Amino acid sequence: MSGIVNQAGVDSGQIGQTQTLVTAAGASGGGGGSATHTAIADGALANGDRVILQADGKVRVIAQSAGSGAETITSDNQSHSLGARWENPTIAYDPNDVSKFAIMYRVWNTGMVMRVGQITGTTISFGTDQILDSNNTNGGHYFQWHPKITNCILSTYGMDASPAGTGWTVKAGIVSGTSISWGWTETFSTSDYTMSSYFHIDCDSASSQTNKNGFAVICHSDRGGMDHYELEMACGYISDDASSGYIGSVGLIAGGPMAMGFNPIMHAVRFDPTTEGKFALFYDDPDNSNQPAVRINHMDYGEWGGHVPTIAQGSNSTFDSGNNWGDRKELQWLTGGGKIICSGRKQFYPSLVIGTPTFNDDGLGALGTFPETQSGYWSFTWGTILQIDSSQNPTYDIYKTSLSSTRVYAIGKTAAGTGPIIGKVINISGTTMTAGNTSDIMTGVMGGINDGFGTFDGSSKIMVRALQGNNASDYTKFTSATIGAAGSSNLAAGNFIGISDGAYADGVTATIQLSSPSIDDAQSGLTPGSSYYVQTDGSLSTTAGTPAVLAGIALSATQLLIKG
Repeated sequence: MSGIVNQAGVDSGQIGQTQTLVTAAGASGGGGGSATHTAIADGALANGDRVILQADGKVRVIAQSAGSGAETITSDNQSHSLGARWENPTIAYDPNDVSKFAIMYRVWNTGMVMRVGQITGTTISFGTDQILDSNNTNGGHYFQWHPKITNCILSTYGMDASPAGTGWTVKAGIVSGTSISWGWTETFSTSDYTMSSYFHIDCDSASSQTNKNGFAVICHSDRGGMDHYELEMACGYISDDASSGYIGSVGLIAGGPMAMGFNPIMHAVRFDPTTEGKFALFYDDPDNSNQPAVRINHMDYGEWGGHVPTIAQGSNSTFDSGNNWGDRKELQWLTGGGKIICSGRKQFYPSLVIGTPTFNDDGLGALGTFPETQSGYWSFTWGTILQIDSSQNPTYDIYKTSLSSTRVYAIGKTAAGTGPIIGKVINISGTTMTAGNTSDIMTGVMGGINDGFGTFDGSSKIMVRALQGNNASDYTKFTSATIGAAGSSNLAAGNFIGISDGAYADGVTATIQLSSPSIDDAQSGLTPGSSYYVQTDGSLSTTAGTPAVLAGIALSATQLLIKG
């Protein structure tokens, strides 16, 4: 028996009554009221289980159903706004603290700014504007939390070349709460990088050298003048405290008169999470009719060239001959490395493809430690292209993938007019993909300058943002969605009855200790003097859940004075 106080009054099972009614009865015996209640067990009960009284008079352990799992995306049905903002903010979770995220955007006559936000459950909150650069910014931007440096943000952005010394810039900052202290800053190209420029940055999560935390940046700009667009790349590293850094020379990947179409577009660069210095570039190949191409590059941190970081360029692999993949591309390495997944808009239709890179040594001998510095080349084996939506969107690419080994989550908006931002589950087997469940994450999003940017915390939470309309005065809205819906609980505000006084099989009569008070001695790990609340999964916590149901006060590590 675990109930050891005030067991004189025993009630014989008052069908359908809540704990309040039962404990008020005091039907039989002395002791000032009922301390236990007997009822049929609906399912097995263990000694010390927290239980509810059901409408049919039976008692059941408090539990939460399994839920829908990773094959679903469920909207959290919330909407938060920053107020009026300029278009195309970049948003990303902190990989070292998924309760934290940041947003980067530009504000006319204020400059380039960021905000740090928090997400607790399904509640989003924002800090205040943190100004990166107060010059009159008129350029593109992108940022990433550096996975190797706690609380470090690394941003890249462009401005007009006036005032002198401005242009393409990389800036690091350290986040504390919702504030950012800016550290190392370098402007390494002082040409015009206007709002037509598109930037992308990625950090090397496999960096292993002290004070050399690597990154690569690319920019597609119109700084060469009308019909003279250039795709440029640079690499660098920052110190462990983000106070200093170094960036190598800017290299031209492709460009020139009419070489890459009529307007700059978004290309992507991503490091292999398993191999230091190795990264992939996804872009339009102007030497091959602007067909989609991927190349594997290697960043040399300066081991053989002093302290100057350099890039060893690989050769291109084109996976879709004769087709263009649109104006917004994304690239991710699948978990564990070894495969990449590219997303874009093939002939206006959102599409995905998986490739497996292989290094081919030509037998002429190694020129260095890494495969990329050997005499040889990278080749790809490409899977079948998957079109994930039958709608065309003539304005922007919208689907974005996130890391997984057998599943990715695509986020986007397919309707050119008003419509939802959707989440789509993509299942992977080898290099073959199949589209799974689709659900609305944010509804009523207008067309035009919305890009449907999203970010994934790597586990269970997706956040998206979109503008409410086409004007600069329209609100930037934020919402979130959960990967796999949590199961529902059978705990309600008034149905907790007490704690099982023993182990009982399904269908037998069980004795439940009530708050008369009774002392249960079948618990473990309690802190004496602390109040404990029943959680939706039946566990105990010193923090109240939803609903807030008090279980009792701990008298010892194993004893709980029931106070429900």
